[in-house]
Amino acid sequence: MSCIDAREQYAFSLPQGKRLAYYSACVDEYGIALDGAQGRIKAELLHHLGKAYRRCGDIDKALATFQKLLEIEPNWHATLGQIVHLGTQHGVGDTTRQAGERALHQLLGLMLESSASVPLRVAMAVLSNLRSYPSVVAQLNSDELSVKSLSRIINQAALEGLDQFYDAFYAFTSKFGYEHPDVSFKLVSAAGDMFEISPESIGKSHLLSVGETLANVSQNALRSGDEGLARRLSGLSLVYAEALLAEGDPDGFTRRGIAKIFTVAGHSSRALEVINVVPVDKLDHWLLYRRAEAELAQGMPEALATAKDALIRAQADPRAEKNLAAYFDMMSRCLSAAGDTKGALDQTQQALAHCSGGRFLRELTDRLALLEAKAWG
Repeated sequence: MSCIDAREQYAFSLPQGKRLAYYSACVDEYGIALDGAQGRIKAELLHHLGKAYRRCGDIDKALATFQKLLEIEPNWHATLGQIVHLGTQHGVGDTTRQAGERALHQLLGLMLESSASVPLRVAMAVLSNLRSYPSVVAQLNSDELSVKSLSRIINQAALEGLDQFYDAFYAFTSKFGYEHPDVSFKLVSAAGDMFEISPESIGKSHLLSVGETLANVSQNALRSGDEGLARRLSGLSLVYAEALLAEGDPDGFTRRGIAKIFTVAGHSSRALEVINVVPVDKLDHWLLYRRAEAELAQGMPEALATAKDALIRAQADPRAEKNLAAYFDMMSRCLSAAGDTKGALDQTQQALAHCSGGRFLRELTDRLALLEAKAWG
């Protein structure tokens, strides 16, 4: 198995354009090796064959291979994690998506029963993928004890210095920090050393996760009235934003995150600089939302048109359906800033209609009451 592990590591050193052919060759070799294999060796080969299929883009064969392995080893954590990952891939069918959610429930059940039951690297990968399973996130958000249990597992990964900690913590704060800010604050305090090191020590692949994590928790600290913590964390986040820009020409997804970091830290003009270099035909609704946010912070009247464009595009994107409440809320805020209280009220009502609940629903309800008092008072 060490030879296969070495081959997988070698694949990461290849240029992106050569990897598909390499993984296709791996599929053939693993298939031959499986002939006559038994027991643990067979299970290991099936696991690596499934990963090779996934990396070739053959999701159906990957899922079938992983499921065949689970007939031999029903609780193989790494394979369950691979099925969770399959379910997050863009464009997968309902069968794969549902298989991913079942595997996620199985792993989370083990993790919540005993924090040591799932290897930390697998646990961190599972938590990193949570963002793609909104119904599971909603279930967990309603159970503070489960959220606290997951935070302890993440803290253990921080104590052991695992790189996977950063992506898991980003997913955790983005999905649970809003509803459970105190849990995030305690986790930041406990894992503080993981953020106090230089960006070079963290590595390029984690810079965006770290920066956005700090921005997320900074926002929640400000909402909770802890301005000192908010300033400290937003100040730290800027270090990672600058490091990302220093790497060269970030892609649109990365620019979206950098813009968010700058705006949260009170540097909305820098956020606009980051977004405004993106060609018009490359601006998606995620980027437009962040541009509207920055323009609004700058008091620019253009914010309203940008927010409207972002909303229209988001409504046309099935992936953004669960985020529409935030887009309507942005429209409301821009209309309010433009002096259109009635329009702002209408958009807040739309935001409420698209909101799934929790703290955001309560904040929107409070905002609606204020707008109604202003409009009809």
